[in-house]
Amino acid sequence: RDGLRSAQQSLVFSNAPRPVIQVDDLMASFTGRVFILDPRLQRVGFGCAHDVGRGWRCVLDVKSGRGDAGVNVYPAAKQQDVPTVGFDRLDDVKAKPGFPISVIFPRQAKLGKIQAVLTDANDQNVEVHISSPTRPLDANRQAGIVGVHPLTPLQPGHVYTVTVSAIVNGSEWRQTWQFTTTRKEG
Repeated sequence: RDGLRSAQQSLVFSNAPRPVIQVDDLMASFTGRVFILDPRLQRVGFGCAHDVGRGWRCVLDVKSGRGDAGVNVYPAAKQQDVPTVGFDRLDDVKAKPGFPISVIFPRQAKLGKIQAVLTDANDQNVEVHISSPTRPLDANRQAGIVGVHPLTPLQPGHVYTVTVSAIVNGSEWRQTWQFTTTRKEG
């Protein structure tokens, strides 16, 4: 009974070369990271077993440890070694997009007038696609979430500044922060 409950509320990852690859894989995708960056998530359950010759079997419970929520941003302020490329598919973008930025509000938040600006180390604007609950990248997973999706890969070893603003439940919300990309491509 406990195993069935765990399986129903967990993300399962098979044949992983190392246990933490499941988290890396989820964080590399805007829609995948929604599970672990949900502001209500206060604790996770994680288990893994090594299947010799096949890799690791990993289970990540991201549903049972939820509570009251704030706002989460990713990449976080002052984060280092952020990847330059994302895995999401954007309409009308044929090349690989840049690593996506997430702003995750409590699920029930009513968002409006969303704006976002991403600038590079030379204070030049980076062209982005903005996704939101009213213009979702994935309608099933984007309640309360703003995505800032660079249309081209980010430059390695650069500092980026992101500013996101919105009307949240009738009040103005705005945050500016910086992160630094990894020194290698990808």
